[in-house]
Amino acid sequence: MAKVAKKAEVSGGYLYRHYESKESLINELYIEKFKELSENLIDKITNNTNLKDVIFEFYLGMVEKMFVFVENDDRLFNENN
Repeated sequence: MAKVAKKAEVSGGYLYRHYESKESLINELYIEKFKELSENLIDKITNNTNLKDVIFEFYLGMVEKMFVFVENDDRLFNENN
């Protein structure tokens, strides 16, 4: 968490007030990303008549974004960080 705090330019104590562990921080990031994707899905469903394509694009986008997130931020899962 110390490296995360340094990168975010906040104190370690600040992070621990909001997240009890690195895992809880990661969970919150995933939740926020899922909310964003869900809102995007609702917007597309509202504006598109082809539900099958909308749902397919949603899941494809969700999988792609999660893989990109994990690949770019695998240091979050490293016990030494």
